[in-house]
Amino acid sequence: MTVAVLGGGISGLAAAHYLKLSNPSRKVVIFEASHRLGGWIKSTKFDDGTVYEQGPRTLRGAGNAGANTLALAESLGLTDRVISVPYSHPSAQNRLIQVCK
Repeated sequence: MTVAVLGGGISGLAAAHYLKLSNPSRKVVIFEASHRLGGWIKSTKFDDGTVYEQGPRTLRGAGNAGANTLALAESLGLTDRVISVPYSHPSAQNRLIQVCK
């Protein structure tokens, strides 16, 4: 059986992952309208090594949704890349804004 996922943002990619995980022989096809996957999540790296993160840059580890997100990170082998930052940390208080003209 083939399953279609509409949208290749983080929700569509997560849905496709869980569909495939629940039945590895299942064919999952993602349909995305834009030229790239990831939706709001995007990293742009410049020649000088500067990286700009566009879109969400954090995961909330609170509640059931947070537990599911952390479980997804673990199943994808990304646990060692997760950095826990308490709400009191200065980086949790600052936000950057990108202005495009």
